Amino acid sequence: MKIYIAHSSKFNFIEKLYNPLKNSKIFEENEVIFPHDDESKSINTKDIIKECNLVIAEVSEISTGLGIELG
Repeated sequence: MKIYIAHSSKFNFIEKLYNPLKNSKIFEENEVIFPHDDESKSINTKDIIKECNLVIAEVSEISTGLGIELG
């Protein structure tokens, strides 16, 4: 399964989201896309999300960009 992880850039996503997921069975058994794992890469999230089977959104912080991605 291809899983896209969406979140606010204000959220401490490395410590609280990426690292726990990378140490879980979800990461071992699926292709998980962390959009801000490599800031040097420019990605088109709209195209990537279309190819995914599942989007997981961390929504505890207000974020216009996240809202656009989810829309």
